[in-house]
Amino acid sequence: MKSRAVLFALLYGFLLQSQDLTLKYEIKMQGMPAEMAVYSEMQGVNYFKGEQCRTEIENMMFSIKTYVNNQEAIFCQDMMDQKMYYKRTRKEIEAERAKVTDEPKIQSTQETKTILGYPCKKYTITQQTKDKSEITSEVWVTESLKLPEAYYLFNSRGNMPSNKLTGTVLLMETPVKMQGTEVKSIMRVTEVITTPLDAKLFKANTEGYTETTFQEMKNQMRGMGGMR
Repeated sequence: MKSRAVLFALLYGFLLQSQDLTLKYEIKMQGMPAEMAVYSEMQGVNYFKGEQCRTEIENMMFSIKTYVNNQEAIFCQDMMDQKMYYKRTRKEIEAERAKVTDEPKIQSTQETKTILGYPCKKYTITQQTKDKSEITSEVWVTESLKLPEAYYLFNSRGNMPSNKLTGTVLLMETPVKMQGTEVKSIMRVTEVITTPLDAKLFKANTEGYTETTFQEMKNQMRGMGGMR
């Protein structure tokens, strides 16, 4: 009986990690004037099938699609009708992460709640900003949904150790400054869908996009104040 229970637990864990999954989410800025908030608010959807991922995020000014597998990610960005794409390899990302020395501090709490039917636990993540001050995010994580390791590797920004949270973030609140205004960024998963996905969805479509490099894109975004 015990061995049967262990086998069932292993099988259940495998199904959670291998199931097709779609996460729809939104990002809103709390505390901004309405006429400014409409430009910063974003909608997104992430698709997962095995070790493959496709992420989409957009607002009134830009849209970004990312196609991820174990070894490579292709980023397609459309900003004010200027369409560019670039590629990044696992080796490049891992080399960059190896140099990180200021990883955020992750602290578990005893607070729990249910989001979209999934049990979640609250964590705090404290990280240092460019001006050496600290900001603390509150995140609600469910262990019931597992995402591919490659998703965390290619999509976490800067020194954010998303893959060190053993689960999926369904809600995150972060204090930020936008144009001198203290606001709160709220990322909220709005829908979880587990219906099967077509494999064609994960094939990168770069038609109409001009190829560039990550460094060139980074320099362009830095000039606009959008990338560190």
